[in-house]
Amino acid sequence: MKKVKYGSSEKDIVNTGRGFDIMPEKIYENFYHLFKNKIEMKYMIYKRNSLEINDVVYNEKEDQIIIFVLTDALRPDHMSLYGYERETTPYMKQAGFIPFNDMYACETSTTRSVPCLLTSMKRGENFLTYLEKPSIFTIFKKAGFYTAFISAQSSISTSDTGQTIIADDADYSFFNINFDVQYDTELLPYFDNILNNSNPNKLIAIQLNGSHWDYNTRFKLEDAEWKPLCENFALDCPVENLVNSYDNTILTTDTLVKNIVERVKDKNAVIYFSSDHGQFLGEGGLRMHAQGRLNFKETGVVPFAVWVSDKAKKHINIDTILHNKDKITTHDIIFHSISSCAGIKSSVIDKNLSICSESLIEAPDEFKNYIKKPRN
Repeated sequence: MKKVKYGSSEKDIVNTGRGFDIMPEKIYENFYHLFKNKIEMKYMIYKRNSLEINDVVYNEKEDQIIIFVLTDALRPDHMSLYGYERETTPYMKQAGFIPFNDMYACETSTTRSVPCLLTSMKRGENFLTYLEKPSIFTIFKKAGFYTAFISAQSSISTSDTGQTIIADDADYSFFNINFDVQYDTELLPYFDNILNNSNPNKLIAIQLNGSHWDYNTRFKLEDAEWKPLCENFALDCPVENLVNSYDNTILTTDTLVKNIVERVKDKNAVIYFSSDHGQFLGEGGLRMHAQGRLNFKETGVVPFAVWVSDKAKKHINIDTILHNKDKITTHDIIFHSISSCAGIKSSVIDKNLSICSESLIEAPDEFKNYIKKPRN
């Protein structure tokens, strides 16, 4: 069978999923590799404790707040910020978020994508490489910032998952272990507590449940803008209902973003917004997402948008960001952009991967014409 590199048709999507060997004789081999990877990971976690970055320089005089909103399973082509016909992100559009038109995810599962995009790890590197790389929390702490990671997620927040290990780099981290947070907007009290920290310089990363299944649990059903909703499991639900439920989740995310902006709009603040991966919504009979689906636009392309307060515009060249927004990028730029745009310098920060640099290198085009570019 011909190998499919970047599937775009239903036939391609279905064919690419075939041929996976699950014969019984593979069980012992798979167990061996699982055990080997576990041992290797434990050793690399041990080595990570001695990771040191000693050349961080930060000379900015004005206090600043940097926020990274990381949602889950969100496709840019379902955001009105990107031209979607439904007003799913009316506030982000009104507030002036600058959308980057083509960004590709590190991976299509949360546990692998999040460690990659929060560190200097490069897309396509061996997954465990992130354990050898500094995180944005490591860099910002060295620069004198108070750092925090707050998450609405809980089910994959065990001690040895990547996002938990990276979150431990922050001064403060919160995972929804006890299910205290039902909706993403309920993270706001935690956000407010961090804003009240005495350190005037802050880096806050907020991880949402966002648009991850079960969609109907991400928003209050009485607030649903589009109906009928998906009443069954995702695989049994009519596509139209599935999309309705999915689009309603994005409105909740937009509301959260609005609340965050309102809290920092009068400060020297920058907000970065992205998703860990995309989502299938019935294309080729596939729904939701799975690891290793980077070759599909539905799961491999993610949104990336930036909001800059009026005070921050005195320090950040908006024209440079606007110049770079149509370049093809990957999750690789997030670590370098957040650090570089804040005025932090270090040998581990690559200006060629920063949206605040005119020398931002464009990534290869993997999905031509996926997101329609706005007409002039």
